[in-house]
Amino acid sequence: MKGLKRVGYPMGACAIVAVLSGCGGSVPPPAASSAAMRSQISSAPGVMVDKGLYATVLNGGKVYGYPIDNSRNKPPFCTVDGVRPSDVAVDGKGNLIVPSENGYTGTVTVFKGPSMCGPKLGSVTNPYGRPTDAAAGADATTGTFIVGSFNGPGGDNPGSVAVCTLKGGCTSTLSNPMAQYVGAVALARNRDCWASAETVGYNAILIYHRGCGKKGVPAKHFLNHSLGGLDIDSQGHLVAISSTDAKLYVYSGCNPDCSLVGGPFALRGSPQFGHLNESSTRLAVGSGSPAEVDVYAYSPTHVRLLYSFNKGLGIGSYAAAAYNPRSKE
Repeated sequence: MKGLKRVGYPMGACAIVAVLSGCGGSVPPPAASSAAMRSQISSAPGVMVDKGLYATVLNGGKVYGYPIDNSRNKPPFCTVDGVRPSDVAVDGKGNLIVPSENGYTGTVTVFKGPSMCGPKLGSVTNPYGRPTDAAAGADATTGTFIVGSFNGPGGDNPGSVAVCTLKGGCTSTLSNPMAQYVGAVALARNRDCWASAETVGYNAILIYHRGCGKKGVPAKHFLNHSLGGLDIDSQGHLVAISSTDAKLYVYSGCNPDCSLVGGPFALRGSPQFGHLNESSTRLAVGSGSPAEVDVYAYSPTHVRLLYSFNKGLGIGSYAAAAYNPRSKE
């Protein structure tokens, strides 16, 4: 089986299933108890920091708040406990969004920002599959956010993009033609959205939804070799990680025709999910082998590794990272 040759996540279908619950019909992980999933916040006394860098490892049980410049590999100064993250994201107000897998489904929890590691505001269940990523507009507490699910309920059904609100929950999915496995999502200011995905044959595709409408179409001239993290920079370019070959591609358009603006740029280790800072001058990418966060100087036509950190991050198959505040795309 082709996916068995791939290592890490999200580096192909069977590899993702192996990381999350095992291939070949393995029993999914037991559902976490409500006590275990209850969100708790811990931080150093008196810490109230409005800017920082969130990082986590797959199913590590915590999200960590690091200094926004962590070139000295300092430990986290605050922690969000009681989650089983697959990625982390930040909305336009600095609220933290954490998709957590739980068996073949999962939840998405929102924590108050812009202060790092703020209190829990609420969570929704994603009945459409195992959440891998989330993206929100200006405010996830009052507006719509989207959730990428690697596969559907039961593990064998195709992945999807769910449409959710914190008040109403996840109530519908978008049509993603040809997509079998969904790894990441991105939501633009004009409400267009994208899903980084793979076909049943493990070929990378990008699905474009105009206005985040129900019907999606495959983007043309998308060059990534595999699914991977997505973000949008301050100039409106789509920044797309290709995990299997550790590359970063920068596109314009993709609505549905993509034009390559920059790359492919070589990334370190086994890159998975990553996000840009407020000015789109830094890109933090969670990597594996070992789990760490790699920080790059970013422009659409130039990417350069600056430093890596992992102190206090824990052990995991891959890491994920997001800046607070996020890119002002």
